[in-house]
Amino acid sequence: HTLEQQLGDMQDIEFTIEREKLWLLQTRTGKRSGRAMLKIACDLQREGQLAVEQALLRVEAGRLSELLHPTVDRQAPRIVLGRGLPASPGAATGRLVLSSEAAAELRRRGEAAILARVETSSDDIVGIQAAVGVLTARGGMTSHAAVVARGMGRSAVVGASALQIDYARQELRTREHVVRSGEVITIDGNSGEVLLGAVPLRTTHLLHNPDYGQLMGWADARATVGVLAEADTEVQAQLCRDLGLFGIGLSRSERLLCHPERAAALREVCERPQQDAAVLRLADALTPRYRALLAAAPPGPVLLRLLEPGAARALLAAADCELGDRERLLLSRALTAYRDGAPGGAAVVRALWQAQLRAVARAQLGEPAPAGRPLVLVPSSVALTETAALAELLRAARVSGAAPALQLGALLTGPDCVGCAELIPHLDLLGVAWDEPAAAARPDEPDRARRTTELAAAITSARAAAGSRELRLGLYAPDNLNAAGSEERLIERADHLGLDFVVCPPLRAPIARLLAAQVRLRAAASRRL
Repeated sequence: HTLEQQLGDMQDIEFTIEREKLWLLQTRTGKRSGRAMLKIACDLQREGQLAVEQALLRVEAGRLSELLHPTVDRQAPRIVLGRGLPASPGAATGRLVLSSEAAAELRRRGEAAILARVETSSDDIVGIQAAVGVLTARGGMTSHAAVVARGMGRSAVVGASALQIDYARQELRTREHVVRSGEVITIDGNSGEVLLGAVPLRTTHLLHNPDYGQLMGWADARATVGVLAEADTEVQAQLCRDLGLFGIGLSRSERLLCHPERAAALREVCERPQQDAAVLRLADALTPRYRALLAAAPPGPVLLRLLEPGAARALLAAADCELGDRERLLLSRALTAYRDGAPGGAAVVRALWQAQLRAVARAQLGEPAPAGRPLVLVPSSVALTETAALAELLRAARVSGAAPALQLGALLTGPDCVGCAELIPHLDLLGVAWDEPAAAARPDEPDRARRTTELAAAITSARAAAGSRELRLGLYAPDNLNAAGSEERLIERADHLGLDFVVCPPLRAPIARLLAAQVRLRAAASRRL
């Protein structure tokens, strides 16, 4: 107790007993798990050993990931393909791949992969790193797959001997099911179950951890950069709520639109974009999905991005696009025409935006509407000339019964950020977010200084153009949040530029929240020195 008081931390003490006397030989700061690190810092603060600021700096932000492993929602229906050993905690959902190359390719496309191997070797390191989970038919708790997955923080189920993994046919087989490469499965590293399809994941255990809530409260009160998360579905939105996050910074709409359940309505809009009846039918089909997402989301702002033509084209070209051939062809032609400025393309894209805006407006009716929720984002590839059309669509959506909190912002990328002041007059403004390429956050990137100068100039001009209107500025850089230390670089960059928020994946958001406070505290300490 005396040593802990004097040194201000939990101690690892070496001792011996000689002739009935206790001798303390050495003491040092004790090693601990991420969960223990959180508890010890909060306990020492409650005992008066540490100030809140010291407690915040004692917790290594990256170690919070040990508390953030999701679990399978036990109330949700599920089909068990097989069982193995729970080798690394957490649950993960992704597309089945049987090679490291396929896992890396999905990672480059921004999709989650589950790497399945009969057993892994050192040749599979790249695949394990690229995947969100690892599944093997052979091996035990100390096998290569188990040890490496635990070290990398990947969920893993090993030794699932009932599963036959066929590399030649690119499939996983059981007695009742055949799962082909590219189809979705879920693995539960807590129970060892392998499940068919996407099963809802939860992190409810964090809600019952008072130390986590205490730490996040301290961090949010001292940070100047806020943290929002990505969420495209109600399952991901619920995950954000379970993590105690404030809001959703980006919700993409491409997969929401390009879904088999809405294929008929989508086809009608592509064929007859000028007809209000077609737009209304698509809005009717979208409204329940937006309502479910908003109901599951945290209480703060929800930034819903309208159809992004570039992202939609990429989705239609992907092998896993679920639309039929006719719908895919019609929408692909319209998006290509929009890109090339050909007649007809803009009419289809605007009709899709109109349907989305009406659906979001209807989803808000009868629901509590916190200030700034939801914010509808202008897609990054939209030409500046389209913003006036979008603003007119927004006004039309309001007239048709939208909640008054519906607002229009912008998600800008690349050189567009320099001209963002031209956008401001068209926006019923809450915020502007910049989509920052991964290279810009790397300290060794040659043009990083140039990018920083451009961004600083864009921020100044945006604030000048906004005048007295409320304007929140942020940075969106999900690709930067895959490498070690990248969260801290992103937060430092946003703090240095005087931005209000960053947007990152849900399971990285608590880490970013703690880092936002730590960056501010270290900057204050540096100024005092």
